[in-house]
Amino acid sequence: HDFFAYANTTLSNTPVLLANTDIVFDASLSLINLKNLANGTMGYVLSVMPPPYAGEYHKLFGKECDTPPRCTVGEFDGWKFGGNGWDAYLFHPPLPAMDSSYLDHFMNLMGAENRAGYQLEVTAGVALFNPCKHVHAFHWHCIGGSMHHTEAWTDSDGKESKNLHDLLPCWDCPGIDYP
Repeated sequence: HDFFAYANTTLSNTPVLLANTDIVFDASLSLINLKNLANGTMGYVLSVMPPPYAGEYHKLFGKECDTPPRCTVGEFDGWKFGGNGWDAYLFHPPLPAMDSSYLDHFMNLMGAENRAGYQLEVTAGVALFNPCKHVHAFHWHCIGGSMHHTEAWTDSDGKESKNLHDLLPCWDCPGIDYP
């Protein structure tokens, strides 16, 4: 809740990228044409992928980071819950009113992204797309334990109808400048 309120009040009229702290981007982030976000009716979520083999993670830590991919369209692609998890949002505030009672939780709760995604897409009217096959968000989560605040799912509290699911990676994503 606080992140979206801050974006609306302090970062109004500028693109906002909100991501978990263990997410790293590469130059593919520049494929997003920010002009398409300016009217506030379109935004993005980004599902994560493991860092590239022998890439920057390996250079920095001296080992590989083999995290499960979340940028999938199903189990054959590496994760059977494809379209149900993402670690970054890109949007252009101010956002229309969102029901903050559904956002009164830590960002790092399991299912928290589904609750926030619903508030963005359904309540605020921001059409969300997941261009993770083109715009890469790498999950650098190989050091330390679980980042989740608790193992409880925030999206299974009797308010399941207020959760966004099945936001699969798009191929011809609007607002992406393909090379």
